[in-house]
Amino acid sequence: MAKETKKKIFQTFWSLIDNHSLDEITVTMLVQECGISRQTFYYHFSDIESLLRWGIEQSTSGCVKRAKQASNMREATVIFLSMLQDGSDVISKLLKSSYGGYTTLLIKDSIAQYIAKFAVRYADESVVNSPNAEFLLDFISNGITGGVIAAFIEQKAIDVEIIADKLNTLVFEKFIVE
Repeated sequence: MAKETKKKIFQTFWSLIDNHSLDEITVTMLVQECGISRQTFYYHFSDIESLLRWGIEQSTSGCVKRAKQASNMREATVIFLSMLQDGSDVISKLLKSSYGGYTTLLIKDSIAQYIAKFAVRYADESVVNSPNAEFLLDFISNGITGGVIAAFIEQKAIDVEIIADKLNTLVFEKFIVE
């Protein structure tokens, strides 16, 4: 029941973003639109930022479930980048709001978590546990985040296939044995 309420709150929040800037959306507006009490909102979330974090985590988790069927890192990358591309309109609005920096961190964290989960699946244990693995993960996730955010701010579509091919050729094939 609690998860369903959280989902309802997040879905209402997401729908409000279609017609309002993020900075206009208040907890009061959200609870009125959702048909719940403020107490219910604060039972589940401490503020709008915690709602955003939960929503991004849920999206990433769902994407990971889908990508578990991927046969390699390239395919897993396509699945994840496609999810970001599908949410590009809303993500662009989030980036242009007062929550832009926070949204950037959430995107970067979700990319890092995603890559880490799949690198472990395909990588040689010595690569995953090497002293350079954390640096490499940080470097890759920051690079992808920068490219994705630049595309969203410029309102350009990201070419999921090209990015996946380049990451696979330049990074994953070099460091992850498939």
